[in-house]
Amino acid sequence: MKEFSFFDLKESDLTIITLTYNSSEYIRRCIDSIKLSCCRVSSVKISHLVVDGFSKDSTIEIVQKVSPSTLVLSRKPSGIYEALNYAVSLVKSPYVMYIHSDDEIDEYFFVTMFQVILKLNHHENHTLYGTVDFINEKSDILFSRKPPFFIPAVQKEVPIIFHPNAIYSTALEKTYPFNLNSGLVADQEHISEIASKTKFIRVPDAKYRFRMSTASSTMRNFQSSEKKKISIFSLPRIYIRLFETKLLERFIMKLKNQSYWR
Repeated sequence: MKEFSFFDLKESDLTIITLTYNSSEYIRRCIDSIKLSCCRVSSVKISHLVVDGFSKDSTIEIVQKVSPSTLVLSRKPSGIYEALNYAVSLVKSPYVMYIHSDDEIDEYFFVTMFQVILKLNHHENHTLYGTVDFINEKSDILFSRKPPFFIPAVQKEVPIIFHPNAIYSTALEKTYPFNLNSGLVADQEHISEIASKTKFIRVPDAKYRFRMSTASSTMRNFQSSEKKKISIFSLPRIYIRLFETKLLERFIMKLKNQSYWR
């Protein structure tokens, strides 16, 4: 079988950005899922950019072995969002998305997304977001969340869109970079900022797999990103829960002081 190759940044229709730092535990699964999904789309050129913070483990070696056509750049770590802003500045494609090094995407993620994208008016800014499958360290799906209808007031309190489960207009990402003074909620604030400048499009069949293992850097960042605790009975939280599966099971686990987050 012919090895899949990503396109050059200058030629691509979509650029995938992945940040890495000592990401050897899951980076192979991440890239394998990306390549498999890319193989399912035709006539769409996709590039993959990895920005690494000088990993001390075998992250770079794994990336280069698994995907020689991935563009890998190493630079001194200066924070997640500074690195993302830097990566976006290099993007040439009309669309961009972020995939965390711990996470995966469904085999038909890009097929589903581009069935919608190819019908859009490309003189407008769009953000397409899909379902989030929450997975454990073995990549088993624990529960899912269908994409809620976007309500700006809810997004400010609880993420309707996890920033990596969406595809964005590059022009918008370049014009409104992540705020480096907002800490680990910069992505949530960024989506709220662009809310009035983009059309949000729900694509429920496009599935992003968000890893909930405690070994996941994505998970650690997510857990520490809340500036304040929000009651499970708050209206934003209740609204989000309406789109999630296994609610009863999760509620019982909560009562027993157990959690899927372990």
